[in-house]
Amino acid sequence: MADSADHLTRRLVDWTKSVLPAAAVAARSLHDTTRDDGVDLRLLGLAPRPAPGGPAAPAILALDYLVTLRLADPLDEQAALADLLFAAMAQADFEVVEGRRAAELCAALGLPVAAGFVLRTLLVRDRPVRKVALVREPLVVHASEMPAVAREAADPGKAQPRPGRRPANP
Repeated sequence: MADSADHLTRRLVDWTKSVLPAAAVAARSLHDTTRDDGVDLRLLGLAPRPAPGGPAAPAILALDYLVTLRLADPLDEQAALADLLFAAMAQADFEVVEGRRAAELCAALGLPVAAGFVLRTLLVRDRPVRKVALVREPLVVHASEMPAVAREAADPGKAQPRPGRRPANP
């Protein structure tokens, strides 16, 4: 399992190469407007995700990647992109993000428009478990009187209901 964003990106590059061995695969930053033939992977952003509860719950980040593809032959490009998308859908640790169109993202980022999709994967890190000191003294409880509640509990028939409240025993 990857323990940092760069390891996760390298793993994604290696996975992409395994799916499309004939295509060049490059990890690029958002400010890099270079567009060569092959697959480009760009990290769009990171966001924290809720973790299952418990004292040892891990910290989880969702990483969204813009995955675009450009090949000289448009039919080869379409077939390769479909293969890559199906392979991503088959991976348990990948999620294809719907509603974010690659062409629109490219245009918004000032990148050459290309076909593609947004892929989400999770980066999980264990949080250090805080050691809590043992309790070495017994719990001390100081009771205090609650007159209204005590009266109603002692004799529910004599208690007067507050305005807007129904009596306990109608």
